[in-house]
Amino acid sequence: MTPPRRILLQGYYGYANLGDDLLVLVAFRMLRLAFPGARILVRCHSPRGSYLRPFLGGSVSLVSSLEPIDYDLIVAGGGGVFFDFGAGSSARGWLNKGARLVPAPWLAAARQGYRRLKGNRGADAPLRVGIGIGVGSFTPTSPKFLLAKASLGETSLLVVRDEESRQNALQIAPTLAVRRGADLVFARRFWCPEPVARPTNGAPRLTLVLRDWPHDRGAHLPSVVRAVRRLQERGVGVELALFDPEDEPAIAPLFPGVPLRVWRPAEPGALDAMLHHLATSDLVVSTRAHGAIAAGCLRVPSICIAIEPKLRIVAGMFPRSGLSLAPGEDLEENLVAEVLDRLARRDLLRPLVDQDVEDQERTALATIPLLQELVGCPAVAS
Repeated sequence: MTPPRRILLQGYYGYANLGDDLLVLVAFRMLRLAFPGARILVRCHSPRGSYLRPFLGGSVSLVSSLEPIDYDLIVAGGGGVFFDFGAGSSARGWLNKGARLVPAPWLAAARQGYRRLKGNRGADAPLRVGIGIGVGSFTPTSPKFLLAKASLGETSLLVVRDEESRQNALQIAPTLAVRRGADLVFARRFWCPEPVARPTNGAPRLTLVLRDWPHDRGAHLPSVVRAVRRLQERGVGVELALFDPEDEPAIAPLFPGVPLRVWRPAEPGALDAMLHHLATSDLVVSTRAHGAIAAGCLRVPSICIAIEPKLRIVAGMFPRSGLSLAPGEDLEENLVAEVLDRLARRDLLRPLVDQDVEDQERTALATIPLLQELVGCPAVAS
């Protein structure tokens, strides 16, 4: 096969979420390295997504996947694409039971046939791949399961970010070609600045990366608030970093007087400012997966509060330095104790964080030759 000339990169892009913005940045630069002669278009349905053009650098084209354009390769670039915590109707539950009995490629063919019948076939390509993908669980009545299985059925290669995702993917689509990879953000060469000098005096600095999480109705947050007050009384400096501006109304009022930085990608220098904020911390406590991953790439140890299974998995990506806390009744006590312990050992933890990230980065960068092999292109040094 000749090298791809036109590639569509798709994901949850353009919604001002720092984790997803790092994913699109890494995936875009990774594809540009793997296929230097290709034109890479980025799917974006968000009305706020125009910031992606300067963010990615230059005149990148933003398109809708609903446009009937033929590509040589369609790439889903990172993130927890396949999961659903939502519940649908009982009829949806019966439909999902039936869908589980049908091979995924058959569902994919049925969806393509339906689109053509409706006169809207959307974007198409002979090869579709996913890189750095997370595959979670679906509720029995999930409204998203059917389309998720159909999407897996038309995927030529799925490179997942962890072992649990690999197993989940094969449960849904047993014949799918699945390879274990890593979260794309671990490919820090594509986004991470040079090491930042940390302050050598003053109080130890803790940064909270929190989110408004509707699935537990914020039940974990009172414990975090009480823990923060106790830590401040012990002389710990606390700051807040929000990776999505939509989290601000629910989270910021809980921490009056705590310095706050919100990810606003359209502002000049937003990425450098947020990364400097994280890099000069001594410890990050996160309820966002990419809060812990970005911190690690910046040589900052982290604690994950596992408000969803993904956070436990992310902590496992740092086998030497990571920690996951359950959001139960003991969260306040455990969080205070673990923060104080890790701040006391922060100089010992940083080399362990480096080793964990180096392992993940090697795996993430191995995605490039996998893509080149799939399309039959000569390898480019990564």
